Amino acid sequence: MKRTLFAPVALALALLASGCGAGFSLDLPPRFIELDEDAQEARGYALRGATADGVVVSVRELDNDPKGDLAFYEEAITLELRDRRGYALLDADELRAASGEAGRLLRFGHDEEGDSYVYWLGLFVTEDAVFIVEAGGAESVFAPREAEVLASFRGLRID
Repeated sequence: MKRTLFAPVALALALLASGCGAGFSLDLPPRFIELDEDAQEARGYALRGATADGVVVSVRELDNDPKGDLAFYEEAITLELRDRRGYALLDADELRAASGEAGRLLRFGHDEEGDSYVYWLGLFVTEDAVFIVEAGGAESVFAPREAEVLASFRGLRID
């Protein structure tokens, strides 16, 4: 991968100044390994895993302060990624966590130097926290794992 697709969502993360404690659980899909915990925290991730061929799944847990709802954060993230970073919003759909919270699944695509990349973002907002579940990689290696990644997103349990 020539450039990381998991750069922070600047506007949304600027609005969400500090992270929370681990108020969730998520099982990584099969054949994913959890990456170094210190490196995760340094980059703002609560959890990050990857496959040998570069598909990545991660979770960010952030304070919902100032308070925003699901619609607000979906719009802020979409504007940042689509209008400022050049990602195409391919689909937006409802998503439900295993613990019952309603969320949104945003599917983005991005072409770079002749290669196509996929970036999915699951978004869940509670009174106190915003959970961003991300996944992505080169389309050729991501596509065969889509069902496993979606199952992992749906398996999120918010405490």
